[in-house]
Amino acid sequence: MLTCPYYFAMRTPMTKTTRQALAEMRADRKKRQEARNAELDRQDREAAERLHSIKPPPLFSEVAVDGACPKCRGRQFRSQEGVSALGAFLVGGVVGAVVAAAANSNEGIECLTCGERFSKG
Repeated sequence: MLTCPYYFAMRTPMTKTTRQALAEMRADRKKRQEARNAELDRQDREAAERLHSIKPPPLFSEVAVDGACPKCRGRQFRSQEGVSALGAFLVGGVVGAVVAAAANSNEGIECLTCGERFSKG
């Protein structure tokens, strides 16, 4: 069939309406892509603003000078590093516990009465 000299002449030529329809489809796809990109950019900006407004918890040594929670006056606190060190020991043995303890040395302290969190300090 490729050897026929009339093969290329027998194809149906692309009409103007087909070209217009394809151009409209491309324009619609481009609009949808631009709208999707604009929405993603908006979500990224909002997420960045939310992350920027997060404040670290206050230092325990500055807030609870007398050893009591400033919010509820409770005196029972829990440190989170013991739980993660135990999990690291179960998973990675002694080396895992040492690495987890070193990595979690800046973890917080939580009041058992009200749940308020403080940074170690």
